Amino acid sequence: MAKFSVKKALAVVGCLTALGAGVFFGIDAVSDDFNVVFYPETTITRPTPDPTPDPIPVPDPTPVVVQLAAPAVTYDQETNLLSWSEVDNASGYRVMVNGQTKDYGADTTELEVTIDEGDSYTMSVQALGDGENYSNSEISTITGERENLDQMYYEQIKTDLKEIIEGKTIAFAKYSIQDFLNIDFQENNLLVTAKCYSNQGTSAVYTTFAFKLNNQHEVNTISDIADIVNEIKSDSTIRISLQNTHYASYDYNLDCYNKLIEDTKLTGQLKNYLDNGYEPTLLYSCVGRGNQVDNFAVDSYIKLTKGNDIKVVTVQNIVSQKYNDSYAFDGYVNAYINGTAEDVTIEETSFTEASPVSSIWQAANDKYGIQEPQVTNNKNLNNIKYESMIISQNGKQYKLTYPVDDYTIEF
Repeated sequence: MAKFSVKKALAVVGCLTALGAGVFFGIDAVSDDFNVVFYPETTITRPTPDPTPDPIPVPDPTPVVVQLAAPAVTYDQETNLLSWSEVDNASGYRVMVNGQTKDYGADTTELEVTIDEGDSYTMSVQALGDGENYSNSEISTITGERENLDQMYYEQIKTDLKEIIEGKTIAFAKYSIQDFLNIDFQENNLLVTAKCYSNQGTSAVYTTFAFKLNNQHEVNTISDIADIVNEIKSDSTIRISLQNTHYASYDYNLDCYNKLIEDTKLTGQLKNYLDNGYEPTLLYSCVGRGNQVDNFAVDSYIKLTKGNDIKVVTVQNIVSQKYNDSYAFDGYVNAYINGTAEDVTIEETSFTEASPVSSIWQAANDKYGIQEPQVTNNKNLNNIKYESMIISQNGKQYKLTYPVDDYTIEF
């Protein structure tokens, strides 16, 4: 029975095999008979996954905006020129001067401004960006007050000249500068007149130091004088010599000059200037002994001013007078001063006008209140040397005696 059943089972299996693997069957284990049961194929439904989403787009990177560098700003007080450094990638520059603003192109890096001497200023410059890749720079600002340039040059000239003269004059003719009276420029020589003391004596002396320049110069401003003085300071080959030294030795020098100016008997060009409204200011005056009989000389160095018109002149006047004790020099000079001299006449024997440079220098002197030196009352006549010369005037000859420096050598 068992064998038959097995054979039947095998036969059935063979049929099932022929039907295909898609049919499931079951075997009844209790009986030898097969109970074949067909089940339909089970379909497993799996969830359909969501479609893969499109990738999230990556935004373009935000462009980096670079701030421009701030320009370096400078102001040249002498030329009134505002300038600034060129900034890479700047599209232009915004300039503010004392509250006034204006934009300029990238090719502009300097600007002439209008700042008067003595005025305060606030000036700013900002580099401008393109609004996309570059932003505006920080604002660069400078403030200050424009100096008075003539005063600046004037003070520097005095400082340099003092150093030059006191340094270049040699030991036995050493000079100590007290003040500068005037500067003149003639035939490429710089002439510097100063009140000073020397080791030749205790008297104050008025000396002109002459600097013979190696290079040709044209002088129109006080700045030009400053350039020349700077050249003298740096060039050791420029020679210095002494000219026209006058000693402040008599206590009546100033009184004699004042009397001379007040006297209506003045003649010559000095009188013409005074009659035409020029006001005189004494730079120095020296009384000479004249012929020591009936006249004496007054050598005066004078600044003449009429408004803004300034001239510097050297005048020699001869004062002739009748006086009983005519050989007593002090006596007949004082007789003229106190008005007791008889038959006084005054004659201008020389008049020299300095070059325009003197006017430039004296204008600075006036503008900045430099105190005029005063004639001393020192009567010390030590180390004074006198020279004489004969001058013919209106058919008459005058012997003029005047003090000079002991040394005329060049340094």
